[in-house]
Amino acid sequence: MKKDIKGIIASAAMSVAIGLQFIFIKKTLNAFGGNIVNFMFARFALAILTLPLILPKNIKALLSDMRLGGLCLILPCANLLLQTAGTMACEVATVGYVSSLGPVITLAASAVINKEKLTAPNVIGMVCAFGGALLIGFGKENPGASFGWGALLILLALVARSLYSSLKAKGPFEYSAKEITFAQIFWGAAFYFILFVFFGNKTAFIDSLSLFKIRDTLSLLYTGLISLTLVYLLNNYSLSKISVALSGVASNLTFVVTVASGVAFLGEKISGLSVAGSIVIIIGVSVAAISPKAQ
Repeated sequence: MKKDIKGIIASAAMSVAIGLQFIFIKKTLNAFGGNIVNFMFARFALAILTLPLILPKNIKALLSDMRLGGLCLILPCANLLLQTAGTMACEVATVGYVSSLGPVITLAASAVINKEKLTAPNVIGMVCAFGGALLIGFGKENPGASFGWGALLILLALVARSLYSSLKAKGPFEYSAKEITFAQIFWGAAFYFILFVFFGNKTAFIDSLSLFKIRDTLSLLYTGLISLTLVYLLNNYSLSKISVALSGVASNLTFVVTVASGVAFLGEKISGLSVAGSIVIIIGVSVAAISPKAQ
């Protein structure tokens, strides 16, 4: 029970940090002129500075583990690329709505990968959650193509995160939360460094940094230090203490914080159908994940 409480607290703290990150991603992306590769390179350039704080003793064994390296290609590499592109294409509140489907996607991935059997409440809850997502979609006024693409990219990012959680649980990986976080930051930095070398705009990168204001610097610090190193530490710690499904339930805070931050800080509007859809999603997620089989 004590392990569960610690894991739930870690998962909840991670969810709050993730929920807040999207307004900072929006602001910092704008400061980089919308160049995703330049932005991601800057994030990991900051994150890699934290590696001495979590330096493992078995670096060689850690970085030569191809299974762990494959996991790192899913999260952070693929997950963050999809997430950032999706965040750029739609409102922060929309990111929150779609992110609320995370727990049921995680439950489905765990059922497929870890052979966990789904009960009737699981299936009913999942159907309700996706029904709520459809309500939110219908509630958007003139959503446009960018909304559809943005929502799809966020959904794919959630699939990547769910695959990571389920594959990590299946492992098993005999590494601590700090060791796995070290590998994620290392391989993420290597991945985005290569992308920057081949696809980044070096001149625009330097020009953007030279025009940074204090708020831009603070936003970049948040996206590079808090939403990478700290979030991954909390995520890996929570997954070592509680089940994938229970961690998904605790992550519902992401949805609440993301939508609230979009409304409060960016002046985004929410419709009645969006609110109704959100309630349906919360009910569906709760029914799907809080059951004997889910735990």
